[in-house]
Amino acid sequence: KKHIRTLSVKQYPEYVHLGVPSSYIADPKHGNRGLKNAFMLTASIYFPDSENAREAMTSKRNWLIKQAQGPMLKFVPKMAAQYHSFNALFEALDDGDRAIQFNLSLAIFADSEEEANNDVSNAKTYYRTIGMQLMEDKFFHLPIFLNALPFGADQHALKALNRYTTMATRHAVRLLPFLGDWKGTGT
Repeated sequence: KKHIRTLSVKQYPEYVHLGVPSSYIADPKHGNRGLKNAFMLTASIYFPDSENAREAMTSKRNWLIKQAQGPMLKFVPKMAAQYHSFNALFEALDDGDRAIQFNLSLAIFADSEEEANNDVSNAKTYYRTIGMQLMEDKFFHLPIFLNALPFGADQHALKALNRYTTMATRHAVRLLPFLGDWKGTGT
């Protein structure tokens, strides 16, 4: 009997270089930190209608610009980060990138409840060292797990799960989990 826990990325690093995905499994420099037991890391990408997505983001950006120019910025410092994020997104869109919805999910498999708790705690701590904040999905594991299975992403679950982040394709490509260790075939 296996215990499965799912975690979703709540916050991505502010700056991402191509080496970040190589750290998803373990610290490539030292190898002493990382995920120790069985896991599944899945990236899901949804390509919405470009023009509708751009119009929705433009209205959000315009509202944010109006708020950022007033006294609200003093009381909500996170607004400045959102302002810079929108600027980076629209710079990429103006260069020809496409807006996408991106989700990175981590499923952890353990033999006992205690082992699952330890693995979740370890994953949260380790991913924080590479600039990501993970949150455990406590109340609806099954829909998130099914959505994380290969070819299991559901377009209708996109809004219901609320786990997707809008970004440009140039930003998402640096987060894709396609780097990792491989011992080879042995021949």
